[in-house]
Formats: sequence, C-alpha cells, structure tokens
Amino acid sequence: MPNRRATTMNACALANPGHQERHIMERHIMESSMNIDVRRKAAPPHRHGTRIATWIATGLVALLPLAAMAQTTKAPLLNEHAPKRIPGQYIVVFKQGVAGKSVQASQDRMRALGGKIGYTYNTALRGFSAALSDNAVARLRENPEVAYIEVDQVGDLNVVQNNPPAGLDRTSERLLPLDLRYTYSETGNNVHVYVIDTGIRPTHNEMVGRVSGGTNTMNLAAGTGDCHGHGTHVAGTIGGTTFGIAKQALLHPVRAGDCFNTYLAPVIAAVDWVTANRVLPAVANLSSGFSPSPTLDTAIANSVASGVTYSVAAGNNNGDACNISPARAPTAITVGAINPTNDTRANFSNWGTCVDLFAPGVNTLSAGIANDASTAVMSGTSMAAPHVAGVAARYLQIHPASTPAAVWAALHNANNTPATPGWAGVINRGAGSPNEQLHYGSLNDGVDDGDPHITTVNGLHYDFQPGGEFVALLGNMGMEIQTRQTVVPSAPWVSVNTAIAARVGSYRVTWVPNLSGVPDPSGLQLRVNGSLVSPGPGGIALGVGGRLSKYGSNGIQVDFPDGTTLIATSNWWSNQSQWYINVRVYHTPATEGLMGVLTSGEWNRPGFVDSWRVTDKTTLFDYAKEDSTGNYRKDPFPEDKIPPMKPENVELARRVCEPLQDRRIRANCEFDVGTTGDDIFAKSSQESQAVQNGGTKTSLGANGKEDAVVLTASVSRLARGQSAPTGAARLLVDGKDIAEAARLDKNGVARWTLSAEAIKGQSVVAEYVPAKDSGFLGSTSGALEYGREAKRAGDPLADPVYRRLSK
Repeated sequence: MPNRRATTMNACALANPGHQERHIMERHIMESSMNIDVRRKAAPPHRHGTRIATWIATGLVALLPLAAMAQTTKAPLLNEHAPKRIPGQYIVVFKQGVAGKSVQASQDRMRALGGKIGYTYNTALRGFSAALSDNAVARLRENPEVAYIEVDQVGDLNVVQNNPPAGLDRTSERLLPLDLRYTYSETGNNVHVYVIDTGIRPTHNEMVGRVSGGTNTMNLAAGTGDCHGHGTHVAGTIGGTTFGIAKQALLHPVRAGDCFNTYLAPVIAAVDWVTANRVLPAVANLSSGFSPSPTLDTAIANSVASGVTYSVAAGNNNGDACNISPARAPTAITVGAINPTNDTRANFSNWGTCVDLFAPGVNTLSAGIANDASTAVMSGTSMAAPHVAGVAARYLQIHPASTPAAVWAALHNANNTPATPGWAGVINRGAGSPNEQLHYGSLNDGVDDGDPHITTVNGLHYDFQPGGEFVALLGNMGMEIQTRQTVVPSAPWVSVNTAIAARVGSYRVTWVPNLSGVPDPSGLQLRVNGSLVSPGPGGIALGVGGRLSKYGSNGIQVDFPDGTTLIATSNWWSNQSQWYINVRVYHTPATEGLMGVLTSGEWNRPGFVDSWRVTDKTTLFDYAKEDSTGNYRKDPFPEDKIPPMKPENVELARRVCEPLQDRRIRANCEFDVGTTGDDIFAKSSQESQAVQNGGTKTSLGANGKEDAVVLTASVSRLARGQSAPTGAARLLVDGKDIAEAARLDKNGVARWTLSAEAIKGQSVVAEYVPAKDSGFLGSTSGALEYGREAKRAGDPLADPVYRRLSK
C-alpha cells in the first residue's frame, strides 16, 4: 500500500523555538544513528516503512532519546516552555538497556534531594515521573544513563460541546444522505478495549456488565469511575449498547485524569500499564492531546509493537496534527473529525499529514454521568477516535490474531477514499490531509452455487442462468470476484460456474480449466498474475492482508485485505466432461455485483445482466491465444424455459438430497438433480453444507518481548455461529512440529511461548486440528515470517468501471 503518511515535521515541533540550536544538533544525531528523517513522520506499521519496523522491533526504544545517547553533554530538558506545562513536575526517561536497579538508585537520590517520585515506567519505556527542584533536575541531567527529561503537561480532552449526532449512521453508510440506520454484523465480542481517559461510569445502562479491570494511574484510591464525563462518553461511543460501534466489546477504564482534565505523566503511565497488562485482541483509545512529547510517542510505539491497536484524537486546534502528541505518533491511527451530515471537516479539527482518516466527531450523542440512563452530546476529535476504536474491535472479533498493521489495512481498504464511486470526498479537509473517511458496514456472506443459485450479501435468493463472465462481487480498493458461467450443451436451460477469477489488490488470481480446451479431469489450473502456482503450507502471500491457499482436497481459499474470505470448491461432472465450481464468500463489506446488495426482483430488470457482464477491458481471466470473454457469451439464454423436475428423477433427487439439513441447500439440490438426473449435485451440496456448518479460518500472530515470543493461533468459524471451534492447533515449520500441539480455549485460541531465535527467519504456520465428531473442518494460517521484512504489495490494479443500474 502506498505510504501516504510520510509527514513533514519541523524541528520546532519537537520542542520550543528558543532551543533551535540544540534541536538541530539532536536531529543530526538522530538521522545518522537511526537513518530516519525526523522532518517526516515515519510510516507506521500499517503504512509502514521497514525502517520504522526495525526501529521498534528492538524492544524499549525512544524517539528523541537516541539523540541523547550519542551525546556526552547534559541530558536534554524538553518542553520547558510548553503552553500547559506543570511547573516542578518532570518525566525522566533512561537510555535503552539501563537496568532497573539504576533507575531505583536514581529515584533514591532524588528523594534525598527532596524529590517526590510519581510513576515508574517499566514496560512501554524505562523511567519515572517526579516532582523535583531545579537542583535535582540539574543533577539528573548529569547522569550519563538518562536519555532526556521532559516537563509534565496538562492535556486537552479535545471536546467541543454542541447538539445531537449521526456518527454511527455515517460509519455504516457508504454515501450520503443518511438512512437513519446503523448496519453492522459484528459486536466486538471478546475484544478488549482500553479507554485511556477520565474513567468510566461502570453502572451505566449502556455498558453495565462489560466494564471491568483497569486502573487509575493518577490516584489509585480514587478508583476508575468518572467524575468528568469525557471517558464515559468516549466508552459509550466505542461499546455502548445503543450509542456504540462495537456493542459487546469488553471495556477497561484506564483513568489518567481527575474531575477536570488528563495529565501527561499519568497518561504515559496508563500506556505503560496497558502494555504490561494487555489481553489480546486489544484496542486502546486515547482522546487526549499534549504539546509534542517524545516520551508519550515512544510509549505508544512500544505498546503498538506489543500488539495493541491505538486510535488517537488528532486534536481540536484547527492546526497541524503533527504538532500534537500522540496525534503525531507514527504507529497510532490518528483521527480527525467530520460532520457526519455533510462530510465536512469540523472547523476545530486538526489536519495535515499526521492524520490518517476522518470520522464523525460533531454532535455525538453518547452516555453521560449524571445517572445510569443519562446522555450527553459532545463534539471533538475525542469523539471521532472512538468510532475508529469501535470499528477496530469489530474487525478483531473476526480476526483476533491480527496485528495493528493488519487492522489498519482492513480499515483502510473499507474506508471511503477517492476510489469510492460517487463519494465527493472530505470537504475542506486541510493541507496535507488524506481524503479518507471511516466506513465500515455490515460484514456479510454470499453464495454462488449449483447452476447457479445465488444468495446475495443482503440475504436475497435467485437463480441466474445467463452464459458468460460476470462480476460476482465488487468491493473497495482492489477486491473483486468474477465467475464464468458456461452453457451445458445437453441442457439448453442450464449454465454452471466453470471458472473463477479474483483481484486481490495488485494481484490477479484465476482458477480455470486447461487453457487448451481439452477436458482435464485431473484438476483446474491455478494462476497468480498469469503464472501457474501450487500453494504450499501457509499459502501464497498476496500483499498485506491477502493470501491464496488450498482448501481441503478440491478447493482454494482467497483472503482479501478488506477481510473478505472466498472459498471455492470444484467437482468433476463426468457426464458432461467439465468442472463446475461452488463459490462461498464470508465476512465481506463488498456490496456490488451479482451477489451484492440487491432489491427484490432487481435481477429481472432489463439490462441487469449486462450491467455486470465483464468485457475485454475489465476481465480478470486467463485465456488461450485465440480465446476471449466474448466466446463465453450466450445470447439469448436460456433459450428454453426451465422445465420442472422430470418425473423419473424425482425419487432420485429426494433420496440423494434427503440427508441435507439446510432447507435451502436441500431444495437447490433437489432441483439440480431433478432437472439433470445427475446425483453429482448432491455431492457438491453436501460439501457446501459442510463448509457452511463447519468451515473455519485460522490466523497466527506474534508478539515479542525481548528474547521471548508469544505466538497466538486463533480459529474462527467462517459462517456465523454461537460455538467456537474445538480441538487443537499445531505449530509447523516446513510441515514439521516445532512445539507441542496446544488445545484451543473456549474462544478458539491457542498460545505458545518460544525463544525469538527458535523462529527468527522461519516461515511458521498454525494448523487447526478439529476435535473428533465436532463437525468443524481443518484450516491452516498464513505463513508468519518472524524477523523478516514484509514485502510491499504494490499499487492496486486499476478499478474497472461497470455500468450500474439506477435503483
């Protein structure tokens, strides 16, 4: 994916202009030691430069401190003149590798000088906060183990009070006008969301029973409740039952403020606490802003590296977000605010190259703190960020092992961008800002089976008989599935799927019969960008979030960056000497095509067929030299009216289709067998039912802490269901076990802890082994290459333009 977030940042953004000479020196050292230009905000893992990936992978690191590590003079004192500095309060950050005993010794010396120690940071960075005299600060600056000292600050909660909202509606609605509905299919169930804010009212009706744990980094004795209202409002937008994006997310209050505001040192302590106590899958929301703080930026970088996805507010200064922490933090998702009724940037919202996207943040209705049923209306980028945090939780429910990079890739591919047909863009978005807006609708399933029977992603069913090549499903930013329907010569009323093609970002996948035209019962030919391939264990990576793999003995699986999963299974129809393919799509946000969002009877309208027929310019298929898409077109078709089931086939159809439990699959089976007299359709129907009831998807993620790496395999159902897959998971390298099989927990998750050296540079795969008689089908994860740089996928293929009917 193109790096659109390499950002310009003046040296003055790192501290005040009065210390320009010192910052020029620090910039020079930083560039030479890290090979990173601090004038540009480094691309985060989701848009990432590999330099930043290696920078944060080494463990506890600091953004500015590396400059201090190279110097022999006093440790820098940062933000002395920050507009909201707290006199006499400081944050002390030590160099990487300094032992805990050294930190404790420094704390003891500060106490002896009359200092009062506040927070001790052990996980996201090494250091502490303290109230210190000028003399104590001077002594600390002489300590060669100190990287730098930063003045503590009061934060901005990024709120503007105003009137009622439409944020949820705009999140699920692709285009304006709003339809007064919030369409969703995931609830964030079993995803942990850490709300770093002023606390949460735990008994509020919107969140009762789902608020637990957490801490108060400012005053532990004061608890995690909310006497301000900001944190409860934010939590309600993330996970409220009425006002929330992810309505069943597990909410954890990480209170870093009092009844008036949040403060820098407690916020850093909150990030440190989240990093040390996180339970994955995890999202953190931080809707406070400060003058540039390398300490906070460092803490967030290391917390993201531990597997936590961060959504942060861009700030409410109507200025450059690159001048605000944590908005400038390169690995966080930075969110600006729009008015959801007209897609215009809010007049208070920060802008610029450090913003990743815009989300609703004007007139947001959510939970209040007056009582358990109270509501409040607020505006601000504080309200925009939790919309994104909620969407991240929804995605992680289906993909619990996903890294923050994969989460951003999925959100980015679902968002409104300049490639979105009919979208006018973010109005008045500000210089350098991305033209990108949050969109995440319902994730749905679709079916294209038999001859073929189609189930659309909005649940409608119809039979589609025309011969030719068609767009089955079309999504945003490089997601497309095409099918070829071939007429059966002996049955002038029947066509079947005989080939499929898919566009996965910059990759083109085809699964077609032998291009020579000679029937080949040994199998279909699988190609990527025109070259024959045979996926091994872990499949073939197709860019960030994309993968091609085998599925069972007669199928393939294609995973798309937007979270869509395609399962295609093939069967040899010996009586006709040809292959036919059943197509199933899971968890897709795509809404266009034969399987897209249709109105009842739309398929009968004149022009519907041709509106989704591919052309020589839009086809994704591979052809023999003299072949083309036009050779598969059959007009008019069908020539004859589809006959009822033949009497001589009725008993056969009833008998072979009777074992099928799904009513619709059984009806389709009886029709196909009854009209053709061939029981091959019963076999493929049984396969479809098995995939529908027991199909699974396995993902594998890794989180490193110095020498130890925790590998997490997550197995989820493809179709919606209440029970999680049961059984065990194996961890493989080159098909061989590298650890004992681990039993799945109640959420379908298995974990291993291994040394980093054991898997460094290896392609590690997780394989799901279903419990006996569970009905679940096995699946394999993509290959995890720990310690290797990820290859850039390249730009998406150009989006084709299809003629669409007006509805």
